[in-house]
Amino acid sequence: MAAHLLSAEKGLRRVAQDVAAGGPGAPEGFDYDAHNAEEQVRLAGLADAREATIAWVLGLDEDVLERTGYHPALGEVTLEALINAFHGHQLMHLRDLQALLRS
Repeated sequence: MAAHLLSAEKGLRRVAQDVAAGGPGAPEGFDYDAHNAEEQVRLAGLADAREATIAWVLGLDEDVLERTGYHPALGEVTLEALINAFHGHQLMHLRDLQALLRS
């Protein structure tokens, strides 16, 4: 779904920019089903990245979760906190989307 939203945002922006510049927008007869299928293949890496992260986390030994390192926004944190930040980051943006959809 994230891949679809990203793709749609970029594609629809291009259509809107074309209309703003005096163009026709999307071509008549545009096959959005075929386009969406192509985009799913092109952006499949998003789902692959998530699956790779889950597999990596599931393979960790519990004792490494207390190791610390630097997170660009949170500063010095444990590995466990860093991993939890992945989920928190996604939730933050989902809430942003919900707020936009409600407005």
